[in-house]
Amino acid sequence: MTDRIRERHYPQYLAPEEEVARAMALNEKQAQIGDKSVLRVYEPRLLPVSPYLMNWRELGKADDSISDLMYENRDNKQLYGSLAVLRTIVIEERIKKERSGH
Repeated sequence: MTDRIRERHYPQYLAPEEEVARAMALNEKQAQIGDKSVLRVYEPRLLPVSPYLMNWRELGKADDSISDLMYENRDNKQLYGSLAVLRTIVIEERIKKERSGH
């Protein structure tokens, strides 16, 4: 699901392993700069993999992605059922975040 969200909504993001490598390379390049006043620490751009860690907006994107996956796999009863359970969790978490003000 996270891969689908990344592909659909964050096409500029690399795969998680590549994001970590990119951040490490940028940090190494930064370490070589003599002027520490312009030093910047790069963090990999990673998406949460658990609905419990996602914010309200990410939960909406997760819901869309799950719906797409459910449609694509409507003939696979086992996968469809698993996705339905995951979608229920995502919807419940989104409602909780909405009630708490995002």
